[in-house]
Amino acid sequence: MSDLLLQPLGNHCPSCHERFATTQGINAHLSLRTECRRAFKQANAPNRAKAAMQGLTMAQSTGELGDTRMSVEPSQHSPEHYNDFAPAFPLPDPPRRPLSNPTADDREPGPDSARSKRRRVEVEEIPDQEEGGLPRKPWIEDFAGHAGTTFGTAETPFEGIRHAKDQAHESPWAPFESEEEWELARWLVTSGLTQSSIERYLKLKITRERTKPSFESNYMFFKKIDALPGGQTSWTVEVFEAVGDRVGEDGKPRTERVELWKRDIVDCVRELMGNPLFRDAIRYAPERQYADAEGKTRIYGNAWTANWWWDIQLRLPEDATVAPVILASDKTTLSRMSGDKSAWPVYLTLGNIDKAERRKPSAHATILLGYLPVAKLECFSDKRRSLEGYRLFHQCMKSLLGPLIAAGKEGILMTCADGRVRRVYPILAAYIADHPEQCLVSACQENFCPKCPVQPDKRGEPVFSCLKDPKRVAGTLKSAAEGEKPPEFSAWGLRAVEPFWDGLPHCDIFTALTPDILHQLHKGVFKDHLVSWATKAIEDGANEIDQRFKAMLKHPDLRYFKNGISLVSQWTGTEFKNMEKVFLGVIAGAGNERVTRAVRSILDFIYYAHFETHTDDSLDALHKAWKSYHHHKKVFVELGIREHFNFPKGHSTEHYEVGIRALGTADGYSTEHPERLHIDFAKLAYGASNKQATYIKQMTTWLDRQEAVHRFSCYLRWAHSQSAPSCPTAPESEAISQPDAQQGTGSAHEDTHPPGSPQLISDSDEPEMPPDLWERGFQRDFSIPVGTRPSIRRCQVRTGSKSGVKARAVRKHYRRVGTVHGSGSSSRPVPTSVWFQLPT
Repeated sequence: MSDLLLQPLGNHCPSCHERFATTQGINAHLSLRTECRRAFKQANAPNRAKAAMQGLTMAQSTGELGDTRMSVEPSQHSPEHYNDFAPAFPLPDPPRRPLSNPTADDREPGPDSARSKRRRVEVEEIPDQEEGGLPRKPWIEDFAGHAGTTFGTAETPFEGIRHAKDQAHESPWAPFESEEEWELARWLVTSGLTQSSIERYLKLKITRERTKPSFESNYMFFKKIDALPGGQTSWTVEVFEAVGDRVGEDGKPRTERVELWKRDIVDCVRELMGNPLFRDAIRYAPERQYADAEGKTRIYGNAWTANWWWDIQLRLPEDATVAPVILASDKTTLSRMSGDKSAWPVYLTLGNIDKAERRKPSAHATILLGYLPVAKLECFSDKRRSLEGYRLFHQCMKSLLGPLIAAGKEGILMTCADGRVRRVYPILAAYIADHPEQCLVSACQENFCPKCPVQPDKRGEPVFSCLKDPKRVAGTLKSAAEGEKPPEFSAWGLRAVEPFWDGLPHCDIFTALTPDILHQLHKGVFKDHLVSWATKAIEDGANEIDQRFKAMLKHPDLRYFKNGISLVSQWTGTEFKNMEKVFLGVIAGAGNERVTRAVRSILDFIYYAHFETHTDDSLDALHKAWKSYHHHKKVFVELGIREHFNFPKGHSTEHYEVGIRALGTADGYSTEHPERLHIDFAKLAYGASNKQATYIKQMTTWLDRQEAVHRFSCYLRWAHSQSAPSCPTAPESEAISQPDAQQGTGSAHEDTHPPGSPQLISDSDEPEMPPDLWERGFQRDFSIPVGTRPSIRRCQVRTGSKSGVKARAVRKHYRRVGTVHGSGSSSRPVPTSVWFQLPT
């Protein structure tokens, strides 16, 4: 059977008959000479199929060096030649000898046999769930209704661009003449060059005589950029005039005009929902994930796995598709060294998009919704200026979010990323902000909790306080505006404003305020408080802490603070995290044991809060760490370091568990993301302006051009992927059908799994592989068992005994071609089989 495969004899190439001194030489020759490699592969093709039927995987090397018989293996060559050596179908594993009673050859290998012995790759079958960890594929409970129902198909934005170019008989890179010219234009826009620098470059002699672009000046260049296909959003400006209580020189009240630059929020939602690049990262229906088959331990991750979306879906019509709107706002300084220019951007993203995708700035899954006015309001007296600033903020936000009222009540038909039309209900679900801005949003004073009605002198106690009721708060504010004095107004520390969230359908602003890991935990509880307390609790304080940091051994995974930490004046989030890794070891043994326990409790809480996936068990551990901190914190009072713990960032830890269960894990709502977006949407945009009075208008123009270039780059990438040769389809006898277009939840889940990952399969027995498919080396069928519960099924590959291919190999080396669907639950069709195609 070993003679079936054609092999080079005596280190001769079977194609050109060139002789080599060693086997390594013939291997290198075949890897470098394409014609010899192809000839060797073609000559071996028929014999390799016969060898596969007899269970042969590789030829064994025998004889002396000069008479070595060998088979060329892909693993012996560079990665780029792998596909040329890979077989067209999987070869079964070779017969294995038992480990007991080894032969004499195995016990005493000689030099020749050692040289000829080949290493065989084996795939180990591993359990689906590691001890103490999460299952690789959770049990899923689908929503009982028809969430995400589709209403036919429509043209996506990228398909519209391609259709328009086909009708106009334009090249893919129009309005540019060639791909090279487009690459040059993209670099000029995204490199950060000023307009004067671009003008100087275009006037260079080498540019005009050798590069010869179709645009000869800065004006013509930006004219072509503005001709690129636009998005679905556009900028408008709304002017507000504030009439103050201060009187001017003419005896009239002083006024101040401010501008609100904004986009239509419904158009922003439409653009995100319809972006084809998010096709595999977007969900249209909620679900519940479990870590056990009994459904007792919930798993929380993205927004669709948490409680808010599920509860909102129950209030809407059966065919509704919820779009959880996530807002973020933060004021930032634009001027450098001198000046007082500032911007107040408001960002928008959707909970439908996977948090791993929307946190990438390069993915552009977050859109700039508008710029709030940063006004000095000098027309008001010092006593009223702060309150009028609160009122101006809520008035501008009401203008920004006004279109959500009708859309959240009636829904809007939108073409989604998969090309299907759905009735989308955009609803404000989350608001990302630091503590001062959370108080601004909730219309309360900063020494009160923005989420619950706890009294300021009780914030340091481990007592549970329910969240505020938005209807009661809105009613109290309305009564105060009419001249009444309700007792809740002062008890809750409210400010006399007209809140923007009053009237938004299905909006609970106090649930929407998300945990802020950066400012509340890293900078607040840890840096501003815990480090200071622990330093004071240790003899010789800061000097001892610095000496202990200096004495640390260097490690590649840990930062070495060679000068200690007491002299560091500017801290970043990364430095906070690096300090937290070693801080417990630094203070251990340096002071009171109860201080060490209190420090450990806080660090445990911070690390639990950082989990990207939570379960009921990990949330219980988070709560225990919170209780442990409150149990041990009194040691700081006994040592005279603290008198009370009534500071807002310490109290905010009480709401983490509730917030994670409602909206998903806290890493998806960290303020680190909008802080990073300030670079792209504020600081770079301001640097491209002339920094005069109209700088906001110039910033919006610059952003439009940046987004147009990015959108066109994404379109070209999408068009290239669409024009690539498609993979082979299944045989006609096993035609692959698509799920019902009207079944919303089925389409919602159909394309959310990455290609190559095992999908849900039926509980039927694995069908026999037709012999002709083995001969052609085409496809192999695998089955996956379904769980016992009707709406919770197990996602795990089960392979036939004849294949010898384990689950890990399937996930790594195969990709999904399609599914054959049969009957299933009302919310998701159950596939009856799945086809995986080998890489070619």
